[in-house]
Order: sequence, then C-alpha cells, then structure tokens
Amino acid sequence: MNRYESILKDVGLKRTDIRLRMLNIFMNSEIALSHHDVCEQLGDGYDKVTVYRNIYTFVNKGVLHETPNDGRSAKFACNLQDVSKTGAHAHFICEICGNTFCLQFRNSSELSLPGNFKVNHLSIVAQGVCSECDKNEKY
Repeated sequence: MNRYESILKDVGLKRTDIRLRMLNIFMNSEIALSHHDVCEQLGDGYDKVTVYRNIYTFVNKGVLHETPNDGRSAKFACNLQDVSKTGAHAHFICEICGNTFCLQFRNSSELSLPGNFKVNHLSIVAQGVCSECDKNEKY
C-alpha cells in the first residue's frame, strides 16, 4: 500500500483513481490550489463536479484545508500539522502572484487574551511578496 492509499484508508475513504491523483497533486504542491488548478493538472477525462466533491470530501475528512484568500477563488492545501491539536495555522499570501503558502506555526501560547477567553482555532495570514516574485522583481 502506498502513501496515498494509506491516507485514504486512515480517513475511511475508498481508493479511487481520481482521489489518488488528486492527493498526488496536493501533496506535491508548494502552494494552495484552486479547483481550476486541480482540474488543469488532472487534464481531460475527469468531471469537474467530481473534482469539486472530492476536494470538499478531503476537507471534511481533514486531509485538506481551505486557505484564506484575497478575494479570488477558494484554494486548498494539505494539512501540514494536526491543527486540531495546536489550534493554529498560518498562511502567506503573495500580493503579486496571488499564491498562498502554508506556514508552520508552532505556538499560540504567546497570544495575550483577556480573562476567560479560550482559543479554539487561530488563523494567521501574512501578506507580502513571495521569494519568486521578489527574485523576478514583479512589483
């Protein structure tokens, strides 16, 4: 059993060709991907509605998460860490190319909250210029 089959089994999903291909696409991407991006990489032969449904199935099973966006189409990425344990996740959105990158976020304990406030989820979004756009001076 390969890595992708193992992931599907662990979350209780059937092994299908499209799910294996989609996992491969997401797991090998350094940026968050839109539905359109995934369809483009899959090529012809896959129904767009099936791709959409599988993206949200992966989200509901905790394999993917929807990333914050800058008003463009929704984007998705593999979960880098167990967000349910840390309650924290960070993203970087490039203001030039619009790519969204997931970032490791180690500790939310430094956040100062008043009184009896309890953090269930923390999402941090940094915006700026990614290294590729900076290198190419696209701004």
